[in-house]
Amino acid sequence: MNPLDMMKFSSLWSTFTAHHPKFPKFIAAASRKGVLAEGSVIAMQITTPNGETLETNRFRSGTGSAAQKNALESV
Repeated sequence: MNPLDMMKFSSLWSTFTAHHPKFPKFIAAASRKGVLAEGSVIAMQITTPNGETLETNRFRSGTGSAAQKNALESV
């Protein structure tokens, strides 16, 4: 990732965490308890005001990149 992209991401992350302060704390607590271990599934669901739902999930495998692991553990 080039430095300019990293600066943009850092700014976006700061804005996101300012608006959603519980999210990084939740991820940090989950990481400390070991629930983000290999084999875990991270799932997210969004429900729009008109009732539409969007869902996604991510399976934590042993082949994940070092960047992903560092990102999850550094929150």
